[in-house]
Amino acid sequence: LNETASTSPLLGFPLFRNHSGTFWIALISFSYLLAMTCSNQALMYVSYTFQALAKSCKMVPVMLANVIVGGKRYSFKQYLCVSLITA
Repeated sequence: LNETASTSPLLGFPLFRNHSGTFWIALISFSYLLAMTCSNQALMYVSYTFQALAKSCKMVPVMLANVIVGGKRYSFKQYLCVSLITA
């Protein structure tokens, strides 16, 4: 199966086709690159202590969005770990 999957695109009939569109992938990649560049430029003007604190607090909105939008459930231990890291 591995040999078939690796050689079939060379023969002209790919087994796995990407249906998402190259334009949207490029657009998302570019926006992520731009966001990272802006983020790094903004962090140049704050102290290292504040940078470390801000980066450690990233877990809170990610967990919140996963609970609200994604319907994900976290254990008490995971909530405790996040609160100890960000506190």
